[in-house]
Amino acid sequence: MVRWRRPPWVAPTSHGAWLLVVAVALVAGGVLWGVRLVRDAGLLLACLAATSFAAASAGAVVHAVALARRRPRPVGPTHVEAGETARWSLTTDRPGASLPAWVLWRAPEGRWLRALVEGRSDLLLALPRRGSYQIRADGLTFTDPLGLWRVRVPLGEGATVVVLPRPVPVVLPSIDGAAPAGRLRADRGEELAGLRDYRRGDRLSSVHWRQSARLDRLVVVDAERRTRARRTVLLDTRAAAYDDGRADGRPGSAGRRERRSRAATGANAFETAVGLAAGVLREWESVGADLRLVVGRRILEADAGERGGITRLLEALALVATTPGPPDSGPFEGDAPDVVITAAIALADVGQGLVAPRSSGDLLLVGSAAEVRTREAPVSWRIRVVPVGAGLSGPRPGPGATRDGGR
Repeated sequence: MVRWRRPPWVAPTSHGAWLLVVAVALVAGGVLWGVRLVRDAGLLLACLAATSFAAASAGAVVHAVALARRRPRPVGPTHVEAGETARWSLTTDRPGASLPAWVLWRAPEGRWLRALVEGRSDLLLALPRRGSYQIRADGLTFTDPLGLWRVRVPLGEGATVVVLPRPVPVVLPSIDGAAPAGRLRADRGEELAGLRDYRRGDRLSSVHWRQSARLDRLVVVDAERRTRARRTVLLDTRAAAYDDGRADGRPGSAGRRERRSRAATGANAFETAVGLAAGVLREWESVGADLRLVVGRRILEADAGERGGITRLLEALALVATTPGPPDSGPFEGDAPDVVITAAIALADVGQGLVAPRSSGDLLLVGSAAEVRTREAPVSWRIRVVPVGAGLSGPRPGPGATRDGGR
């Protein structure tokens, strides 16, 4: 037995609604005035509307059964970058393909009707904000042959897409001895991280016998992995770091507007910080470094040349949100961060907490250069100031998007 989440529905089109109004008016007028010809004309129009309704209802049942059996799903990318235009498609073999039909698409930014042409409907969409969303094909819409009734057959199928943050370009010091990530991936092929295919001249002592048996080919431990550079970036996720919390003495609506403005500025500052973290990861990936990302209490790692690259780290950035309280001290027990990203208003806490485990590194501050000059900062760290909103809208900025904050 076929079950539907929602039953199909049939409603009159604008032409069908007017036809029903005229039919009712003619029948009522003919009966009231005793004009049989007018009444019969109204009944004829009503029969036409009823016949079209029966055809539309039959088409709804046939389409619903066919779609329930095939269960077409939207197909498209599962990961896109914020602001990037992507295409999702729905393909189905429906009965009555000679009649025009449309697919109702529903996404976080709204909903759209897209024509079903030769059994396929496409949606082109650019999602501006990072996060996880559902792109849904909500229903199939078509009309009866006379165009008097509109039929909607629910689909209710969707695809999950993760919108990755848009990287904010940043120039970092070069990493000595790093190999290009593309060459590392080419060397590894389909192997696991830290392993590669056996090559002539490799020592038998380096063969990983367990993985070789599982993969049905000889693989060896990648000695190059031990000499590759590992870089760690820490993203400050404390909500207080992006909200200065200044007391607002202005009463009434003016004070509320100022608080809303500060909240919006703090949210934009955090989004800029997330984009900076993505830019740092992209920069390090391009030179073949092993990567570590620290976000709040989470630590994520990706080896250079690993299948999927830094997608897992970018997914974490796509879903990260601000958290209350200070960051956990646990992440610093291993590699101390090479790059710390926070807001300029949190600079007083940076020297005591975030950058303390390391003597030097890169400190990327979201804010203004004036705020940096008025607060204490670790002298040994290279400080760069990035304005709020840099790289998040408009054309992509060049390498000069970050500027020196005077250090």
